[in-house]
Amino acid sequence: MNTVKNFFQKINPYQDDSVWLVRILYVDIYLSKFMKICRMAVIAYTLVMTTLQTFLFLQKFDGIYFIKYLALYAGSVVILVATFAVPYVYRSVAVVINCLDSWPVVYITNKMKKTIKVESFFVNGFVFLNTLLALFSASLYFVPVDGDDDIFFVFRLCEELFPRWKNLLSWFYRILFLPVAVLMPSVLYLTLYCMTRLRFQFYLLIHLLKVVNESDKEKVDKSVLLYGQQHQEEITRKLKFCIKRHNEIYEITYTASKKIDTFIFIFSIASAIFGTSIVVFYFSFQGSVEGIRYLGVAALVIVAVAMVVSIFLCGQSIENVSNELVEVLQQMDWNYWNRENKFLYLMFLSHAQQTLQIKFSNSVALNYELGVSIGKFIYSMLSVMSQIKDIDYGSYYKM
Repeated sequence: MNTVKNFFQKINPYQDDSVWLVRILYVDIYLSKFMKICRMAVIAYTLVMTTLQTFLFLQKFDGIYFIKYLALYAGSVVILVATFAVPYVYRSVAVVINCLDSWPVVYITNKMKKTIKVESFFVNGFVFLNTLLALFSASLYFVPVDGDDDIFFVFRLCEELFPRWKNLLSWFYRILFLPVAVLMPSVLYLTLYCMTRLRFQFYLLIHLLKVVNESDKEKVDKSVLLYGQQHQEEITRKLKFCIKRHNEIYEITYTASKKIDTFIFIFSIASAIFGTSIVVFYFSFQGSVEGIRYLGVAALVIVAVAMVVSIFLCGQSIENVSNELVEVLQQMDWNYWNRENKFLYLMFLSHAQQTLQIKFSNSVALNYELGVSIGKFIYSMLSVMSQIKDIDYGSYYKM
């Protein structure tokens, strides 16, 4: 019984943070002055170069010329969207974490504590390793190789417009790959961090529902439970607390989703264009590329795919734990509750039927269904591009 009483205690939201490593990498470090300076440098440089590239595209528009540099052009747009969105997404995550009072993990069963510990280990490990791989991919672009001018429009732009400053501007561009490797996925990792924290709080809510009738074990005569005022008041207190907690989780989740849905939508569209342009470039490019560039692109693809898959899995896990809560409610023994508690129970059960989803529109949510749809689209695109791969674009690349 002491466990249940202690369970109502609340703690500082960051005191018992199971996914502490993600918080350090993408919350604490982001707040540092160094990372803020890097962010402004990335935005300024990318914005200037993208504007110049847009102007030259319009001035000298050529279909094959456009396809040739579309991949990095779309990538620049993704970088701008991601870096602009980071502070807004961060504030939304901070609102969720600060408004949602945390419960101490120490007051749950060993089985659930182990579940949270294992999931936290995998989330922390995944983000850490994926960040290292992203930094490794970025570091590979420090090495100048033949053919960079055919991939990175910035290098050709510097040569045409700023020949005296070409080397300096090119090296500054290469150095920016490191902060970009951290800033670009920040939106997704912050979303992952927030959803993981929400899922763990859902676990704790489910645990409390399972022990609502814990005092039943202390009594044998069920009639005493039915007519015992103290017991019924304890049930009422627990149910009201669970209902309030459930409403808080839903309201905060939907509020946070609405605040960042525009950025996520734009980021998704830009990323889709970026991915499509990379595929088009891969199947149409006829030049030569050094092996180190293939290694860098391969690492980048692994990082991107892993991030997207992790977001879909985490979004689906929110739905799953929401449905699990409904199953726990349906299995509760309410036969020896009074009328008021039965009414609270039915009201709670009715409200919980609405599955919690991370939505970015009325019809789009982060789950398996969206992931499968995107996977089918990518497969179809690869199939189409593989059929036109034999087209000779070599003559068009002579500029």
